[in-house]
Amino acid sequence: MFTPERVATRQIMPEWGPGNTIPVEIPCTLRRIEASMPIYEFSCAGCEARFEDLVPMGTKSIPCPACGSKRTTRLLSTPGAPMKLVKTPGAARQQEGRNAKLHKHTKARFKKAVGKIHEAKRRQSGGGQGPA
Repeated sequence: MFTPERVATRQIMPEWGPGNTIPVEIPCTLRRIEASMPIYEFSCAGCEARFEDLVPMGTKSIPCPACGSKRTTRLLSTPGAPMKLVKTPGAARQQEGRNAKLHKHTKARFKKAVGKIHEAKRRQSGGGQGPA
């Protein structure tokens, strides 16, 4: 559960006309996320709620946001799947070349196997030749 540390308003001056501006208040969320603050999953012993929070590394327990109980425990969460990286153009060309080569060899093996099947059928039916 992400909660902003504070919400501030920023005043901007958009152009309204030639030389005229009007002030506009725009809310913007300010959130301090540091690299050393992972998202941990917790379970509450009081209300049995499960929740996530962005807390400093090594935090064992925090108050439950649902009931306020301090009897919470940090759970072991499964890590997220790694993101697949986009290939560079050169790596993509290399992969396309490997795919084309694999396709060519697979097609040749298939044609050879089909040819053997047809040849076997011709032999069984008497060679496939007409009366002599």
